[in-house]
Amino acid sequence: MTGITRYAEQIERLHNRLTILQHSVALATDRYQGGYASYLEQLDAQRNLYATELDAISVIVSHSVV
Repeated sequence: MTGITRYAEQIERLHNRLTILQHSVALATDRYQGGYASYLEQLDAQRNLYATELDAISVIVSHSVV
């Protein structure tokens, strides 16, 4: 497998994960606003999204440097 193929697959996986986590944040926010979940659940969803965004940035930057 070439480096470009691996990079493309990694970007695709990150994109899929970001999409799922964005949806998770929206659901957690709705649940919190509706009184069905604690604020901690919303913060946890945001934290997971933020961590994945940082991972995506790291992958893009590391590929750009090489």
